[in-house]
This record gives sequence, structure tokens and C-alpha cells, in this order.
Amino acid sequence: KGGDSSEIIECVNEIIDNARCLEDSCKAYEVLILALYSSGKKLMAVDQALTILRKLNYPFPSQVDRQLTTDAMETTREFMTGLSIDDLIYYPLMTDELSIQTMRI
Repeated sequence: KGGDSSEIIECVNEIIDNARCLEDSCKAYEVLILALYSSGKKLMAVDQALTILRKLNYPFPSQVDRQLTTDAMETTREFMTGLSIDDLIYYPLMTDELSIQTMRI
């Protein structure tokens, strides 16, 4: 278990270090996060995920409280006002690869 994940983490870090741009390294970061998590390094996995999401311009707040949660839920509720289940079912699929990778992370 530990040896395999260490090798994976080492290889993935090499891919990330040699990537030409951030977009090229997204899949490698996803693999790194999964490898860290599966090897029991859950906090390191979360830290890596937060770091890459910040680099991708999707920062997460360091402190989450009831007001932040309430505000996010209200924003979602406002966005969905007037939409039916059918609207959501037939909503266009996401096609931007960077956005898809960001969601996967």
C-alpha cells in the first residue's frame, strides 16, 4: 500500500513539475489527490486540492460559518428560481475541459 502510493506520488509530482501550463497538470493533480487520500494522507490531499483550486481561480474560504453557507444556498436558490426539473434535465452539459477538471478536483 505505502510503497505503491509513494511511487505514484513521486511520478505524479514529476509530471506536475514538467507541465507546460496549469491546465496540463490538472489530471496529474487529480491523481495526486487520490493517491494521497488512499494512502491515508487525507489532510495532505485536501491541502493539495485547495492549492490547485486556488491556482485555478476557485478559492475556498479558510473559515466556513453559518452565514457563508446561508449566502451560498440563497445564491443557488436565486439561480434556480423559475427552473423546472425538465429545465435542469435538459440543461446543456459542461464542455469546457478546464471547468470539468476543476469540478473533478
